[in-house]
Amino acid sequence: MLLSSIPDLPGGISRIASGMAGFSQSQYDFVVILSSRTVADSLIEKFDLEKVYETEYRFKAREELNFPPFSRLILIEMSSEDLRNLKKLSEEIAGCLLKYAPEGAEVMGPVEAPIARRKGKHRMHILLKSPKTQRLQHLIRYAIETVHKGRETIDIDVDPIDLM
Repeated sequence: MLLSSIPDLPGGISRIASGMAGFSQSQYDFVVILSSRTVADSLIEKFDLEKVYETEYRFKAREELNFPPFSRLILIEMSSEDLRNLKKLSEEIAGCLLKYAPEGAEVMGPVEAPIARRKGKHRMHILLKSPKTQRLQHLIRYAIETVHKGRETIDIDVDPIDLM
């Protein structure tokens, strides 16, 4: 697997990362995600990690994980003032999608949106991943028409740029 076989960078980044993760030895396979508020962050700058990621691993990782551009994503975002009804609706839609999803399609969720409340409404997400979206569009329409009877808002975003 690409993500666990990324070679160690100069200076022993695996030793640094294993120490941050609480491992006493660096023999464990893991993925390190570094987050920085500034480009001048010392680790990112020292190892030129942005360049390494962009040039060597970005598209390889996307291909291995079957993320766009190697597949398509559809985000179903549901929102409502009533959290109980929203959770019930999202679980019923996800159940219908799981039951009838075509081969090769993956249904992820339902989960609370990363920003769980916006403008006084609770938000839930279901994310679908598939090589093609045409059959999923019909399935989504069927699932929503079969299950949705309330006042919840449902938005569909094909190939979303933002999952927030």
